Amino acid sequence: MRRIKNNFILVLGISLIVIAGCTAKNIAQVTPDPMPSPEVKATPIVKNENIVNSTAIVLNNTSVKEQESDMANEICQIYKGNLIKILKHDADKWYYVQLVCLSYPPVEGYINKDDVVFDKEKSIPNQGFVSGKNVYTQPNSDSKIFRNNYNGPVDKIVRRNGWICCSLIGGADDVWVKEFDVEYLFPEQP
Repeated sequence: MRRIKNNFILVLGISLIVIAGCTAKNIAQVTPDPMPSPEVKATPIVKNENIVNSTAIVLNNTSVKEQESDMANEICQIYKGNLIKILKHDADKWYYVQLVCLSYPPVEGYINKDDVVFDKEKSIPNQGFVSGKNVYTQPNSDSKIFRNNYNGPVDKIVRRNGWICCSLIGGADDVWVKEFDVEYLFPEQP
């Protein structure tokens, strides 16, 4: 029995080493993550009853428009799981939003209200924010620190065993942060 237990621990350890050696792109291609970690499954992320200045999640791949019209020019595409900040809303079908700022100036435009949810159980965020936390080269606190006390957005999140493999503003790809260090609300503006 002891021999079986030791073999199991050895196989588990080797598996973790193999997984840790993969890049986020390889992990995403080989093993999609259908089940989010418990930290992601939470109640709605609306920070107040007034929708203005609240964080929402894109429900479907969609376009950000220059005006409140399906026929308006497209500013850019956004994807299921992207975070947006509601800047204005009307009684009809449009929100005026700001996207997570991955390059300056931040993109602002209109998005159809049907493409937005405020509940992480309906659309799991693939973006977030880190405030004053370390970013690592591997999913291990003992690995090399890529950046100390990082403050900013993270993008293209892949979740694995309590860690998130992501991209940082400025183009750093396949870096790791602890999953509980990622927030899903837009930071307060001073």
